Amino acid sequence: MIMNNIHDSQIIYGNKSETNQATTTNHIYLHPGERSGEFERWMREIGGLLQIDREYSALKPLLDLIVAVLEPSRMFLIPHPAIEKYNVKAYVEVILVLDGWEYDLDRNEPIVRSILELVCLRQSTIVFNLFTKKEWEKKLEKEYYYNMAHCRSKFLVFSGNPYRLIEPDDSSIENSKETFSCKFNKQVTKTERFLEKCKTLLSDEEVIPDLAYAVVSSCLKQIYSLIISTFSLDIPVLSRTCKELEEMAVRVLPQLRGQLKKNIDNYPTLDVLDFENFEDDKLRMKSRIPDMVELERLFEIAKIAFEQKMIVLFGSNEIV
Repeated sequence: MIMNNIHDSQIIYGNKSETNQATTTNHIYLHPGERSGEFERWMREIGGLLQIDREYSALKPLLDLIVAVLEPSRMFLIPHPAIEKYNVKAYVEVILVLDGWEYDLDRNEPIVRSILELVCLRQSTIVFNLFTKKEWEKKLEKEYYYNMAHCRSKFLVFSGNPYRLIEPDDSSIENSKETFSCKFNKQVTKTERFLEKCKTLLSDEEVIPDLAYAVVSSCLKQIYSLIISTFSLDIPVLSRTCKELEEMAVRVLPQLRGQLKKNIDNYPTLDVLDFENFEDDKLRMKSRIPDMVELERLFEIAKIAFEQKMIVLFGSNEIV
C-alpha cells in the first residue's frame, strides 16, 4: 500500500500519524492485497479513497458518491477559471476512466450521464468526459494529444488501480501543447474572417430573415467547431444542431455552456415565397436567434477560456 503525496515532491509511507499534517495529499493509490485489516484501518482514517485540494473540498461528497456508484479506474479533475470580464463562472472538468464497460459504454452512456446529472443536480459547474479503460489506455499508447495533456498525475484525484499512472515524456507534452496552439490559432484566423463577412451580410436592413438565420447559425457552428477541432475529442459534424455542437465544445471548454440565451435550433423556417409580413418576420427573427454582438462575445469567451486552459495544462510560461 503506497500513499503518494506530490506536494513538495515528497513520498510518504506508513501510518497517518507519522506524516506531516501540513501537507496536502491529493493522490491515493491503495490496494489491500493480503493486508486487508491495515487497508480498512487506513480507509477509516482518511475517510474515503478520494483526496482533493482544499479549494475543491465542497465537491468531495459528490465525487465520493460517483466513486461509490461507478467505481472508476481513474478520475482526473481539471479546473477552468472564471472569466470575470464576461461574468462567467469557474467550472470543473472531470474525466472518468471506467473499467468493465468496454462493450457497453456507448450503449449505456445515456444511463451513466443520467446518474451523473442526478448526482450533480445542484452542481451546474461540472462537466464530464467518459472513457473506457481499454479506450483510454489505447489512446495513451498512440499518444492522442488530448489524453496525454489531460490525464496526468497533476490532475489525478482518484485511482482505483494499484499501479502508478504512467506519465508522458516532456517531448510528448510539448507536442500536444504546440498542436493545440497551432490548430487553435489557425482556426481563430478563419473564424475572425467568417464573422467579419457575416457581419457585412447582416448589416443590410433588407436582409431576408431566413438568410439571417442561416448566416448566424453558420457563425455559431464555426465557433463551436473551432473548439472541438482544436482538441479533437470528437470529429465535428456541422450537420449536427447548434445545441449538439455546444455540448461537444463544452466538454473541453465548459465556460461556453449556456452563454447564448436564445436557442437558434428552435427558429421556425418560412416558406421561401412567404414574405408578406416582412417586418413581423424580422422581429420574430430577432427574438429567436442571437445577434452578432452575442456571437462576438461568445467568440471572445472561447479565446480567453482556451488561453486559461493552456495555462492550467502547461503552465504560464509554456504557451506557444
